[in-house]
Amino acid sequence: MTLYRQLLLWMLVILFLLTSAVFAIQFKTTKNYLIEQQSTELNNIVSSIGFALSPYLKEKDFISAESVINATFDSGYYSQVKLTLLDSNKEIIRQYPQQIDNIPDWFQSLIHIEAITQTTTLTSGWLQLANLTVISSPISAYIQLWKATIQLALGFITSLLLTAIVLSLVLNKVLRPLKQIQKSAQEIAHNHFTDPLPIPHTRELLDLVIAFNSMNTQLQQHFKQQAQEADTLRIRAYQDPVSGLANRSYLMTNLKSWLSHKPTGGIILLKSDAIEDSYQQSGYEKGDQLVQKLTDHLKELSTDNVTIARLNQAEFMLIAPNASKNDLMDTARSMLYMTSELNSDPLGIAPLQAAVGIVMCSDTLTITTLLAHADNAVNKARHEINDPIALLEINEKKTIPAMGKQQWKALVNEAIANNLIHFTFKKAINAHNDVIHKEMFAYIKKGQQQFKAGQFLS
Repeated sequence: MTLYRQLLLWMLVILFLLTSAVFAIQFKTTKNYLIEQQSTELNNIVSSIGFALSPYLKEKDFISAESVINATFDSGYYSQVKLTLLDSNKEIIRQYPQQIDNIPDWFQSLIHIEAITQTTTLTSGWLQLANLTVISSPISAYIQLWKATIQLALGFITSLLLTAIVLSLVLNKVLRPLKQIQKSAQEIAHNHFTDPLPIPHTRELLDLVIAFNSMNTQLQQHFKQQAQEADTLRIRAYQDPVSGLANRSYLMTNLKSWLSHKPTGGIILLKSDAIEDSYQQSGYEKGDQLVQKLTDHLKELSTDNVTIARLNQAEFMLIAPNASKNDLMDTARSMLYMTSELNSDPLGIAPLQAAVGIVMCSDTLTITTLLAHADNAVNKARHEINDPIALLEINEKKTIPAMGKQQWKALVNEAIANNLIHFTFKKAINAHNDVIHKEMFAYIKKGQQQFKAGQFLS
């Protein structure tokens, strides 16, 4: 339950208790007043009727006495009148009906008003003539008390409702700064910072709002600082500092996600010898300049679905999901053309110092085998002098084994250490079928597999 509802509820409870106490006091006062009024009226009527009856009783005129009784007590305020003559014990009794309409039975059973009985002796001088007994009727008191109860209940209910409405409006206005603090705190919990809250006039809430605004400002500055630091760390973790492209870590994460969802399309691996030679011969400054120059062109190929990353100094990879073979070939030629602009060859006759390998993806590939196939495709492309582009499809029967650079290096080292290098000889003959000389070709034989020099020599 909110603070507003608790305060309003407790105020209404206290107001209801006070109203109930006032209602009970007013009800009790009204009831006592009606009983007192009934007793007073009975005393007055008994005193007045004694003077009226005495002359008739003295003259033994009972008919006139009975007429006086009928005329006097015919108002409904009395339930019984009894006149007893002392000299003859003759009685005159009048009973009046006691029926109450328009008053609930539960009210009569809950509120009990006693009928008042008063007896007096009628005299004429020193002579006692008769005894008069009058019993009052509570009907009038019940009727007046019921009307007063209804009026009191309506008045108190109306007052309670009006007071509740006024209290709700007042509390809503007084507690408005707390509601603003609550909403602002909820926004802060979701990392949404709001403008400073207006300063209220209540002293306690004024201090609270000032403190909250100060905390809000500090948290906002802290979150901005944390966001900047997070962006900086994200850039360091997933962006290459020289080229501004994605780095190897980001590429591996992207490849893992791509390969786990039945991938289509393929990848393009670009190896630039010009950049690698520049790093080795001219230093990092010249090498970084060539990387930035090439990167400016490669970014033109980037779209929402295409990712370009820099694997190392001179290798760049492009991931193109859902791309066809022709699209990958066109993109690879564009990358090769961009690399050619790095060469200082105004005549355009120097060989390209780059190679591009294309690998069509398959759902059976892993990251390791995919990168190994990309390296093999680049090695295959180097044998194409005029157009150093090679397309490798995994489903082809003659696919080069999926071995990366480190695996090839380990194989060659093992072959040197264990004498696994073998040679074959082919005769070179002239037009007369004379043997000029023999050509020797090297290969590695490991188990039943043979690896030709052309597969790993590059």
